[in-house]
Amino acid sequence: MPRVSKAPELRRQELMDAAEALVLQKGYDRTSVSDIVKAVGVAQGTFYYHFDTKLDVLGAVVQRELAELDEDLEAIAGDEALDPLSQLRLLLEAIFRLIDEHNELIVEVHSDSNVALHHKLMTATAATIAPRLARIVARGAQGGAFSAVAPAETADMVVGMLMVLVEDPDLRANPSQHRRRRDAFGAALRGVLRLPDAG
Repeated sequence: MPRVSKAPELRRQELMDAAEALVLQKGYDRTSVSDIVKAVGVAQGTFYYHFDTKLDVLGAVVQRELAELDEDLEAIAGDEALDPLSQLRLLLEAIFRLIDEHNELIVEVHSDSNVALHHKLMTATAATIAPRLARIVARGAQGGAFSAVAPAETADMVVGMLMVLVEDPDLRANPSQHRRRRDAFGAALRGVLRLPDAG
């Protein structure tokens, strides 16, 4: 059967979809470019038309997930029908959902061999979260739900704590230890914003 010719962007998205599914199923190291092109049904040359390496397609997948997170967080931060506590909860849930659903990709991005990609994506992640969180903190502080003298700077501190969780080496290796760090983040956040205890 002859291969179907598709628009370049559509083919690129198909390669990214296949790479993401295979990495989540088999792990990054056990996924090859041959696996990816076989899943899509194209020649290896098609892959190298869009990406230089397997790592490049991984970076593109993570950037796509960040773009979706960006849309989600903007919708949450801009929804003034929600009270600030609800906005904060939904924002954190969206971030943790991304971490949980894509931990294989995140761990690979943070490996010592991917320093440049790691720095680029960590900077992009912080830039995605910080302004939305700052708006929520400012609104909560103005209405008395939070205590924050400097909302933007407070948001930066919280993002810094979140980045510790994103970079956590125990994300996959020791899930129970990662859970304890996540619980510690929640306790620290309640202290920083003087939030009521969840229980």
